[in-house]
Amino acid sequence: MNKVAALAALSAFSVATASAQEVGRWCDIPVPGLSSIDNLMVMKAEGGSEYTLELTYGDGSGTARKLTKSDSKYLAGDSFGEYYVIRSNGQLAIYDAEGFIRVARVASRVTRVGDCR
Repeated sequence: MNKVAALAALSAFSVATASAQEVGRWCDIPVPGLSSIDNLMVMKAEGGSEYTLELTYGDGSGTARKLTKSDSKYLAGDSFGEYYVIRSNGQLAIYDAEGFIRVARVASRVTRVGDCR
């Protein structure tokens, strides 16, 4: 196998491995008229009950949150008691200690936050 074919095979394997760890992706639009705080949420399994939720915002910034799965909840472990539940229809329900906040819609083919609207 030549170097180009070997690199292509390795690249294809890396992409397949990375996508196998993705649990889901969602578009979250907290304020309909304010696209700068829209966000693309991508949850990835890290192993065991540990997960990472990557958030990319409409203004180009981003952050990652560590989550711990407990039953059907993905717990953020913050002072607000924030947690997430993946509903049977694939939507991501967002909660805190006070209760339900909103739902982020499934975005399986979305790769950038600008495509959420």
